[in-house]
Amino acid sequence: MFPVNIILDTVRAACALDYPRDQYRIFVCDDGSSSELRTALESLGQADLVFYTTRVKGLVKDYKAGNLNHGLSYSRTLSSSSQQGAHGEILEALSPSSVSSSSASSSTGDLTDDKSATASVNADNGKPEDAEDTDAKLATRIQENVLGNRRVAGEYVAGLDADMIPEPQWLRAMLPHLIIDPKMGLACPPQTFYDLPPNDPLVQTMTQFAGITEKVNDALGHADCLGSGYVMRRCAIEGIGGFPTESLSEDVCCSATLIGAGWRTAFVHETLQHGSVPESYLGHVKQRTRWFVGHVQTARMFRLRLWGERSRHANLKEKLAGLTFDLRQLVQVPLALSSIMIPFALLSGYPLVIFTTAEQLRWLIRLIVIWMFSHWSHQGVMGAIAGCGNKFHDIRAPSYDSEMEQWLSPYIITAFIRSFILPKALGGGPVGFKASGSLSSPLNERNATARAPLHRRLYVMLVVYQAWIHLFFVLACLAGVGLAFARVYTHGRVGSVYINVLPPMHTVRDQLVYLITRIGWPPLFWLQYVNSALTPLVYAVWPPTVPDREALLVRDPKTNVAYPTAEARRVKRTSAGWWRYFRATFTMAYGIVLIACSSLL
Repeated sequence: MFPVNIILDTVRAACALDYPRDQYRIFVCDDGSSSELRTALESLGQADLVFYTTRVKGLVKDYKAGNLNHGLSYSRTLSSSSQQGAHGEILEALSPSSVSSSSASSSTGDLTDDKSATASVNADNGKPEDAEDTDAKLATRIQENVLGNRRVAGEYVAGLDADMIPEPQWLRAMLPHLIIDPKMGLACPPQTFYDLPPNDPLVQTMTQFAGITEKVNDALGHADCLGSGYVMRRCAIEGIGGFPTESLSEDVCCSATLIGAGWRTAFVHETLQHGSVPESYLGHVKQRTRWFVGHVQTARMFRLRLWGERSRHANLKEKLAGLTFDLRQLVQVPLALSSIMIPFALLSGYPLVIFTTAEQLRWLIRLIVIWMFSHWSHQGVMGAIAGCGNKFHDIRAPSYDSEMEQWLSPYIITAFIRSFILPKALGGGPVGFKASGSLSSPLNERNATARAPLHRRLYVMLVVYQAWIHLFFVLACLAGVGLAFARVYTHGRVGSVYINVLPPMHTVRDQLVYLITRIGWPPLFWLQYVNSALTPLVYAVWPPTVPDREALLVRDPKTNVAYPTAEARRVKRTSAGWWRYFRATFTMAYGIVLIACSSLL
């Protein structure tokens, strides 16, 4: 489970929200049944605001979704019992604040606002009804609650991961989106992190997804729940039967189910919460493969959003946006498999482009270079747009996903085969869910004083974490490039697997054509994959150093409430990350030279 001190920092920040104290409650839902956590929460002296609950787990492994559903049920049960508010209020008009963590600790807060109940729910399918006579209905319900001298369950439910520290204005920024629009079922902000290592070597930031992908999804009416910081209508989440337990990505599956039931969702691009990333290579790989499996499970459940009960109230635009997201996950498998062919193509001497005349080759070069610059210009514009919202610009931002997925390919393929192809008898089965913060590493790679020595790091990375695959890929690609130069240097005396008789290479032009069409075809995809495959190897040799968590926080000496420092909130870039930009910079310069000299070929 998450360390208790991390959970307490989240709870303290939730207690210090800029929101009427008598208008919300916090439920800490502990899926680990920790007596240490329960005692620590009692010592906070917030018994009127913070409630602890744990559950008896059933035979079905429902992980984080099951814990959140327990929190929903517990908060309603607690609300229906006779109890006075802290100041004698009988109506609890709040919206829930929920601190949630998977198999560690989580919390679901329950709050209501006196402008709640802007939509009712159809008991059959959880679809929002038109909000007619809202004020009259609300007044009637308030009167009934007062006469009955009882508290009601909060109209809204909000969630925070156990390590996500909310900003004081969190609820004030989120709730208006639901209050204004009676059909808005969920609003969610991006996840931001205060302990990203310098240069983010494993691409753990959510900048690309939040700054680009989610903006587009929101414009198309298909904003996703990102797992923390969200605010929902209780009638909406309960109307769909709670958080879906069929997918490991219960957050994305939940928002998709709400959209399919006729509710709207919104992405609120404001920095309202700060969490921590997995502090180890192993933790990051397990988190991302779990997300991948959960997204594929969701795609199967929704039948790619094309038909079925789960999407029947979604409009065409929402279905197409969902279909794009699903295909984005599924395509990772063939892309990962196709990368296996790159070293074989380089080693065999097979041409990467087919042409019959010199004129065809010249125009193929010009067109591919024009496409390359158009593609990167498009990425640069997207990066600039994302930079406006993220308050910093990184030319790598649009390519974060592809960079990450390329070096994650062996793990993605393994997770897919084990989860969806292999039978249990051969080791198949779903990926388990374990909170990222509870995954320990034997290397302590980000701790400058406690990290394992180099030989130990290399052994664990190459053997235990199977990064030997990445090393083999890099060496095979470099060997293929070396063979291409050797064939040119020896005028074809070094043989080729592709054909027994190599094309003539007596002139400089012949040699250049051979190199360009075998290893130098823009945009040098093999170099992109090699650059990405070096990630685990560079990480093992030169691991980043992250300061102690307390050094990244500013703590109030009186309340003990802590928020990330201004420096910790900024993405840290140093000159040591130059190699990340090498491929793009080199390829752009190479493309300029190539198109300028194409007429000479």
